[in-house]
Amino acid sequence: MGLALKASHVLKVDASRVLCLARKYWGRRDDVQYLHPATAVVVSLLDGSRSGEDAVGAAVELFGSDAEGMARRILIEMAPLLEEVDHPRPDLDPSAFVVPGDQVAMDRPRCEKPISLIAHITWQCSRACRYCYAEPSPKGVDELAAEDWGRVFSDAASLGITSVQFSGGDSLCRPDWRELVESAVGRGIAPLISTKHAVSRDDAQFLRAHAVDEVQVSIDSADSETCRHLTGSSSFLEEMLCSIRNLRSAGIDITCNAVITSANADGIPDLVHLLEAFGVAELSLSPCMQSLYRDVSELFPSPGQKNLVSKVVRNLSTPLKVTYAARIDPLDLTPSERATSFLSRPLCSAGRLTLALCPDGTAVPCPSMPRGSFGLGRVPSQSLMSIWDSEALLAFMLPSRDQLTDSSCRSCEEWRACHVWKGRCVKYALLAYGDSSYPDPYCPRAPRGNRVC
Repeated sequence: MGLALKASHVLKVDASRVLCLARKYWGRRDDVQYLHPATAVVVSLLDGSRSGEDAVGAAVELFGSDAEGMARRILIEMAPLLEEVDHPRPDLDPSAFVVPGDQVAMDRPRCEKPISLIAHITWQCSRACRYCYAEPSPKGVDELAAEDWGRVFSDAASLGITSVQFSGGDSLCRPDWRELVESAVGRGIAPLISTKHAVSRDDAQFLRAHAVDEVQVSIDSADSETCRHLTGSSSFLEEMLCSIRNLRSAGIDITCNAVITSANADGIPDLVHLLEAFGVAELSLSPCMQSLYRDVSELFPSPGQKNLVSKVVRNLSTPLKVTYAARIDPLDLTPSERATSFLSRPLCSAGRLTLALCPDGTAVPCPSMPRGSFGLGRVPSQSLMSIWDSEALLAFMLPSRDQLTDSSCRSCEEWRACHVWKGRCVKYALLAYGDSSYPDPYCPRAPRGNRVC
């Protein structure tokens, strides 16, 4: 028995540092970590044949006696991503992660290449969700053909991308979705499927045969009528529960998403019990947000309902992993609460970690951004790297101060650090002010805007 990096993760050199990256990148907070090269070297010494003590000894041989404390600290910090194995894993070469000390740069949130793609392969959807955040299907615009998506996947594979999130619309509503799954898998890319579409037994078996071991489904309520009200589909709940049975029978794990609205906030305990009975592994809850394409404010849960959901999640006793991405509207926060919320916001992955592709091949920095206003280029006629390094994407991430309409951003001393590091949420600016050049409404310096959630 020895220690090794979990098979679910991979070490990847990113210029002057190393990424510890989930092979299947869903965009969760722990899916990527920035590692100092010395940390990566120590982790790579754990090849399945060494114990932790063996790795410490090997690190001392490489770096000298002063490295013992460093190696032990690294083993403690990386413990959640290590596992005991009963066979060697000689796939990591420590020398691949050696970087001269004067070249190490950890103060750079943006990766030199995208680590994942969000591929909206179709505008089609079988539901009519009232809170839908997706851009409506434009008239007269064709979706990329399967062979064009194949070229995109080949380009992604050449960059070391190991997973692509299939989205839409709903990816399973595209008639040739199986061909696209085969295309991605054939290039060494894991397709990550999230759906509200009915999944047949044959669909589930096809997915499992193509290395899909997890599927995200969305169910907002254990009540059939509430589901009909929110999705516009009278048989939605029954179809999705049948889909879960089919996927589980094929050996596929299920994670579930639920949007908290004024219509379903009181029914979360019933939803948890239902999903637990169906063997769902995880439930992620998030409050309804405003859409860029339709007014959904009547579905916003009240502050009291949000507090109720938080209390319910805290007090749950269930093997089902339940997480709640609580979000309070900036209008309901005091200035000090807004400051705390803004400083603790997660890193924006748009243009830093990921790139989103619309069904016609238009690249946008964020899947929420309208393609007409925020298009960066188009695949496959343009390569992913040419778009990643384009002036358009760099200007989106760090606009000129002269382009900023509101003075609270234009005159801010932290303007550059704010944009370069965690990023200013352009989607929130559009929702709150209707203007992408305004600040994130959660910024304590931002003016009062429209309600966003």
